Amino acid sequence: MFDGGLAPGARRHSRLGYFNNKAWKHSLPFLLLLLASQSLLALPTQERDDAYLRHYDQATLAIEEGNLERARTELLKAIELNPEHVLSHYNLGYIELTAGRTKKAEAVFRKTLSLDPDFALAHLNLGIIYATEGELEKAQKAFEAAVAADPADGKIVFNLATFYIKQGELERAEAEFLKIASMAPYVARAFANLGEIYVTQSLFPQAAEYLRSALEFGAEDWRTHYLLGRCYIELRQAADAVEQLEKAQELNPEGPEIAIALADAHFEQANLDEAATIYRKALDLGAGETRPHFQLAQVYFNQNRYALAVEHLQQVLQIDPEHAGAHYILGMVNLRQGNLEQAEAKLREVVRLEPWRAQAHFALGNLYVRQGKTAEGERELAIFNEINTLLQEEEEMVKKVAVEPRNTSLRLRLAEVYHKMGQREPAEEQLRILLRLDPDLAQARELLEQISQPK
Repeated sequence: MFDGGLAPGARRHSRLGYFNNKAWKHSLPFLLLLLASQSLLALPTQERDDAYLRHYDQATLAIEEGNLERARTELLKAIELNPEHVLSHYNLGYIELTAGRTKKAEAVFRKTLSLDPDFALAHLNLGIIYATEGELEKAQKAFEAAVAADPADGKIVFNLATFYIKQGELERAEAEFLKIASMAPYVARAFANLGEIYVTQSLFPQAAEYLRSALEFGAEDWRTHYLLGRCYIELRQAADAVEQLEKAQELNPEGPEIAIALADAHFEQANLDEAATIYRKALDLGAGETRPHFQLAQVYFNQNRYALAVEHLQQVLQIDPEHAGAHYILGMVNLRQGNLEQAEAKLREVVRLEPWRAQAHFALGNLYVRQGKTAEGERELAIFNEINTLLQEEEEMVKKVAVEPRNTSLRLRLAEVYHKMGQREPAEEQLRILLRLDPDLAQARELLEQISQPK
């Protein structure tokens, strides 16, 4: 989210407020005033000086009372008496923005900057306007100008970092968040956002470190606990995952994604009955996706409750007819029940959908041998061995990349392994990260172009 800037004014009983824009692409920020005596420009006579200050003072009072139209009227009178009073222009822009008159607000903020080119908050609010309207190039320039004007204001730097995240510029966002990691009140939020950046890059050890720091510095939102819980699941620390996800659920009991992750953690601990209960709760909370049904099917399959497993697998395939995991478990159910033709059909469908799924080749190879199709069985088992070798290399490369996330050679090899296994999306993700680290890396660019070619 973006934080709108606060305008300084001229009243002794000052107060500070921050605006949090929860949907910056679809709504406008409601800006509050920071009232403090600074930057007032002198006028030729005491009478005119007193007159414009009286109107300005009345405007700040009206804003405190929530009467923005009266504040607007007083600010226009102040500007008429002193057209070069920067703060009157800025606060008028604030009122136009809160009223949804973005074009007028933009014009007023531009006027503010014509009087004071280094007015950081005017740059900041222009950035919010441009981001709201989808003019992202202009928004970035405005946010960067705001930081250049006041690099010590954590709020301003935070907005720029948030903008970079929305643009997918994770390296630049990380650099900005690191700048404010020691600035109150942004410490916890900076660490939480750094953690989320690393989660998106699947660098779970680093993500967990930052998310723990966020909690140590006072973050108590459900999402930080949730992301840390997810990290622990990936790091095979299921007990720690349960602890964090239960805290997330206390803060947000209606979140289906929390319920799913908590059930996953119990599944990792082989607490199958508890996992099943929570997966069903996720469905009750409105999780209209395949995952809870698929995970329930896995629970029931492991408990040899095949009828229930099949029931949920059919739900999965209604939502996603090409869900390879669902076809695989159906194949294994048929195999266990001795329905060899149905099992073969399902396993062949799996290797068509996901040629890199090693277990399917292994099961299909053994099935062919059992049916007396020796050559076909040997071929499938050879594919299994090849994929298994690649999977082992992938696991090792992921660990190495987690330790050295900026090592381009490691990332390139990981991308090549994904490509060999036919995993297009993770390969593309690694190559895009590579090109952010080294835009001139020809091997990465060539492989990305090759992978991106339509089949």
